[in-house]
Amino acid sequence: MMRLTLIVVLSALTSSGFSQRFLSPTWLDLGPKNAFVGAYGFGSISSAQMSNSFLLNITRSEQLDSDIKDEQLSKFKELNNLIGGDYSIGLQGGFVLPNLCASVVFSATDEAHLGAVFPGDVGRIALGGNKQFAGEVANLNRTMFSSLRYQKIGVGLNFHPSEGVSYGGMISFLNGESTANLNVNQGSIYTSLIGDSVLLDLKGSAYYSDTSNSGFLKHNGGGASVDLFFTQHVEAFGSIWEVNALLMNMGMIQWHPETEAYIVDTNVLATGIEVNDLSNAQSAINANNLEDSLLGGVRSGLSRRTTNQITPGYMQLEIKRDVASGLEAGAGVVVRWQTISRTYSWLNVGYRFSRQLAIISEFGYGGYGSFQAGLGASYRNERFAATLRIANIEAAIAPKTFGGITLGCGVQYFLGT
Repeated sequence: MMRLTLIVVLSALTSSGFSQRFLSPTWLDLGPKNAFVGAYGFGSISSAQMSNSFLLNITRSEQLDSDIKDEQLSKFKELNNLIGGDYSIGLQGGFVLPNLCASVVFSATDEAHLGAVFPGDVGRIALGGNKQFAGEVANLNRTMFSSLRYQKIGVGLNFHPSEGVSYGGMISFLNGESTANLNVNQGSIYTSLIGDSVLLDLKGSAYYSDTSNSGFLKHNGGGASVDLFFTQHVEAFGSIWEVNALLMNMGMIQWHPETEAYIVDTNVLATGIEVNDLSNAQSAINANNLEDSLLGGVRSGLSRRTTNQITPGYMQLEIKRDVASGLEAGAGVVVRWQTISRTYSWLNVGYRFSRQLAIISEFGYGGYGSFQAGLGASYRNERFAATLRIANIEAAIAPKTFGGITLGCGVQYFLGT
């Protein structure tokens, strides 16, 4: 059951995600014409402790390869094993306000976030059961899992008062589709030396939205968010540099009263049943009260109530050399809140062949992973623009050492004169 739960979680994460540097939404750039329509998307999963060999094997194979399993077990840290991801896809557009240094922009996106942090003992139990802990205590402290999916519809203004300067923001309505959150503040499992009893000590909380009303665009809560951005060109070290700052997803969702919340503080002792005669096994079992005391303890802490949740957001700062052609370079940092992601920093080195075409490499550290490498490309003409980014290349080159995959792209078509 533990392995099945882990497979479900990892499969969900693999189908979503973009956990490190963010690809800027297309609404931030109106382009050279009077209006534009565009689409963008990004997704990623990343982990410092789980390798791609393990992630692919556990989601594709009925039987986990023993060598990959042993290798993965050796990678688990005592505490703070991380895995996480984000996903966003949307349609966007905008148009210039006549005789004003401003533009109106629109955006509609589908967003998701997932993350998990757990001690090494949780990973070992999930992959090998609790037999290996006979006579010992397995640590469950500071285990956390969260998932969130919502739709975002917004309208905003972009101001461009002078050459090389633009700023603006967007206000969005959030449709809360689903949420689930688990926090084990303190927890342990003791397995007796001969395996005839198990003692579970659990203290934590959990909540999840109405599972009877699930699916794309289902409404289980509502909220709002604000996005802000600023761009300016500055001259330094004999070059022109572009400075970009983003402050995204500052918002909150209020989930409906049907949201189930649990506060658990319980000790459960499970003991085996001795059956001497298999022909009378059912009567021997019926003679014992097999009420699930853990389930009873959990149910005693159940309540249904309105729950407020701050949306996972991020602050991103980037500086890059702005050239018509030649060597490009830059650096940036992303700080996130309401996630378990660490600060992610990166350096860029690339080459711009012309104002239309550029290719750039990326080397970063942090987020849910460790060292990460990526490649990006951009193209623009008078009518069309496109960006593409592929990261976690190190996990494709060395899948037994690194874990992750990241893809991002955006396209725009410019209208008018």
